[in-house]
Amino acid sequence: MDPDSEYLTAFRTRFGTFRWKVLPFGLKVGPAWFQQFINAQLHDLLDRCASAYADDVLIYSDKEEDHWKDCQEVIWRLHQANLQGDIKKSRFNVTKVDYLGVLLEAGVGLSVDPRKVRSIQDWKLEDLRDRTAIRSFVGLCNFIRVFCYHASGVAEPLNRLLKKDVAFVMGPEQREAFDQLKRLAIEAPVLAFFRPELPTRLETDASRNATAGVLWQEQPDRTWKPVGFFSRTMTPAERAYPIQDRELLAVVQSLEHFYPELLGQKFDVITDHEALVHFSTKRLLSVRQIRWSDFLAQFDIRFLYRPGRLNVVADALQEDSRASYRKGPGSRGTHGDPDPPERLGFATDSLDPTAAGHLPPQNFSPEPKPTRPLVLRATSALQTPEDQGIQQTPDQDRPELDPNSVPKEPNSFR
Repeated sequence: MDPDSEYLTAFRTRFGTFRWKVLPFGLKVGPAWFQQFINAQLHDLLDRCASAYADDVLIYSDKEEDHWKDCQEVIWRLHQANLQGDIKKSRFNVTKVDYLGVLLEAGVGLSVDPRKVRSIQDWKLEDLRDRTAIRSFVGLCNFIRVFCYHASGVAEPLNRLLKKDVAFVMGPEQREAFDQLKRLAIEAPVLAFFRPELPTRLETDASRNATAGVLWQEQPDRTWKPVGFFSRTMTPAERAYPIQDRELLAVVQSLEHFYPELLGQKFDVITDHEALVHFSTKRLLSVRQIRWSDFLAQFDIRFLYRPGRLNVVADALQEDSRASYRKGPGSRGTHGDPDPPERLGFATDSLDPTAAGHLPPQNFSPEPKPTRPLVLRATSALQTPEDQGIQQTPDQDRPELDPNSVPKEPNSFR
């Protein structure tokens, strides 16, 4: 503690008045101050060989000989800052570690802690007796939401009961949501580590109540693996959006969620709403769409269309939580089924703008038909006396609009 601030922590006992000389537990600004302090000590090591969340420090290296050097450097930095580590809680030279409730395994990825899954499976339907119990169960499921596809949409019937103006009735819809959340916890897939040099795809979807997104990357062994999931429940105002705006909302929210990974990357956005493929060529936009268009301009995006009937990501992930999705025809999945990426749409013609003859690519601009231009005239009540004296040109004497004279707008977001 700073000597000038010690008096603020004074407390009185029967033995006299005492004050803290170090940062006490329970102080409101304590976690933020300590995080700032630990970041200052490891400032040049963060994101290079170390990561720190409060007093949990993770040290990682590509090679074993480098790992011991990195560990020595981090320990020396902590020693210089008068910080001590508990050797009983420390683990060295391991390839699998539990960090902040997530299992990190070298060469594999991120997976859910089995203890979290067991705590969810221990819940029974009879335990959801009131709103407090539902809030506890949904809050526990939110911890594994990053491993589940459309988790917010699945939990929406339970979240609906948390509203004060809604009668607390556990109907069939709530029971089904409870069972699905427990099943999602068991079947949560392993997430691969994000690598900027790998091909990337973002798949988005919007339902009546929620938006969702999945970030995929093609691994060096030609398999597509999920990197992260996103889902969020819509607000009442967002549920009233037209279908195109809801689908575009899913894209925008997914990009906001994966902003650090996707900014500066060249990637594809897969959608089941074909109108989004031509969104960049749309000339009449609402104020909301203009705002979203400005946000999309930050990314190097190519929209690809895939019919909704091929949107079976959740089903494929539930078949095998550790299945790899191999690209190309003729290959087999882990269970001997036809190639999952083909079922997921990753190898279909609709995702290849050069091979899809029946679907236009993102940069496709149809030839405008030579139609008569639409002329809008103001009413006589809005015309000035000078305007009323101007002779109007008949429509048949007006020159036809030359389609080639209209400047073409860029067809992709850059």
